[in-house]
Amino acid sequence: MRTDIEERAVRLAEYITENRATVRAAAKKFGVSKSTVHKDITERLEAVDPALFAEVRQLLELNKAERHIRGGLATRRKYQTASGGIARAEPAGQTASGGQAAPGSIARQAAPGGIAQTSSAAEAERSTEIGNEDAGGG
Repeated sequence: MRTDIEERAVRLAEYITENRATVRAAAKKFGVSKSTVHKDITERLEAVDPALFAEVRQLLELNKAERHIRGGLATRRKYQTASGGIARAEPAGQTASGGQAAPGSIARQAAPGGIAQTSSAAEAERSTEIGNEDAGGG
């Protein structure tokens, strides 16, 4: 005979496998905390339905392996919507306004966070050389 908690664990597991949902999504759908979902799935479900437990466990491992990618994509979306798109470096020889840069100059444009990006590998080499001089290397 199953208790309400065991039935909830099975329903959570079925929801997660059918929808390939995360623990957070399942918690929101069922109105319980993430820790409750996690405890139901990792501890209670194994005793109730070992086959379903194995299936859910595999999906949770996949979600865990992919979470850093989802986090990076969420951050990207956040800054794309905040700034209307990601700022990119201008091609060498062009300014941000589309005009021509002076010969030998480097076109720059500020990226989100105020960090300037260069469009020239030569500029990167020059900044390394300058850094070495500052460190007493030149």
